[in-house]
Amino acid sequence: MVQTAEDVVRLIAPLAGAALLAAFGMEWILLLEVATVAVSIAVVLAVRFPRSMAHPRGEPLLAEIAAGFRYSVGNRSFRAMLVLFAVVNVFMSPLILLVQPLSLSFAPLTTAGWISFAGGLGVAAGGLTLTVWGGPRRHRMRAVLLFILLFAVFAVLTGAHASAYPVAVGVFGILFSLSVTNGIYMTMIQVKVPQRFHGRVLAANQMIAWSSMPVAFLLVAPGASHLLNPLLEPGGPLAPTVGAVIGTGAGRGIGLTYILCGLAIAVVAGLAMRHPPLARFDDEIPDAGPDTP
Repeated sequence: MVQTAEDVVRLIAPLAGAALLAAFGMEWILLLEVATVAVSIAVVLAVRFPRSMAHPRGEPLLAEIAAGFRYSVGNRSFRAMLVLFAVVNVFMSPLILLVQPLSLSFAPLTTAGWISFAGGLGVAAGGLTLTVWGGPRRHRMRAVLLFILLFAVFAVLTGAHASAYPVAVGVFGILFSLSVTNGIYMTMIQVKVPQRFHGRVLAANQMIAWSSMPVAFLLVAPGASHLLNPLLEPGGPLAPTVGAVIGTGAGRGIGLTYILCGLAIAVVAGLAMRHPPLARFDDEIPDAGPDTP
C-alpha cells in the first residue's frame, strides 16, 4: 500500500512534465527543480526529531552495520540472492533509464509522456496486485524468478517495435513486474530475517545489489547509442538481418538493447532456477521466530 501511494507520483509526473516542458521550456523546469529541492531542505531542517530513540541502542553503529553484512553474506542462500540481484540490475537498470530516449526516437513529447504514464500505471498496478493478493505463501523465491522472467518478456516486447502502443504495453509490463518482484522480495526479508535485523539487512542488500547500477549506467546504456545505433542505421551492418525484424533508423539501437538485455535477464533467471541455494531457498531458510527481548 505504501508503494502504491508513492507510485501515484509516477502517474502524474510524466504528464505534468510534458505539459510544463511544452508550455515553459527547460529553463523554467530547471528553476522549478531548484525551488523544490530548496523547499525539501527547508522542511527537513524545520522538523524537530525526538532526542531519544524508541528503544535503547544495544550495540555501536559500526557493529550493527557489520552484523547486517554478516547476516547477508554469511548464508549461502542469501549470498546467492544478492549475486542474483546484482547481476540482474546490470541489465534491468538501463532499461528503466532508456524509456524516454526510446520513446522520443519515434514519437513526439506528448506521446513519450503517455508512455511514461503507462509505466507509472504499471508500478501502481503491481502495488495494488500485492495489496489484494498478498503475495505467495510459499515458494516466494520461485515467484521472484518467474516475475523476473516476465520482466524479460516485456523488455523484448518493448524493443521489438518502434510504435507507441507496443512500447507502452512493454513499459507497463516491465514496471509492473519490477514492482511485484520488489514487493515479494521485501516480504521474504520480513519473514525470513529476525525483526531486529530488518533495517541493517535491507540496507546491506541494497548497497550490494545497487553497486552494479553504475556499471550499467556507464557501460550498457551508452552502448545503445554509441555502438548499436550505427549498426541499425539504413545501410548499417545489421540492417539487412536484425533490422529486417525490428526496423532501422533512429532509436533502433536502443530497441536492440532492450531485446539483448531481456534475453540476458531470462538466461540469468533460468540459471537461478537450477541453482540449489536459490531453487531451495524457501525450504533451506526457515521463517524467523520472535525477536529476543
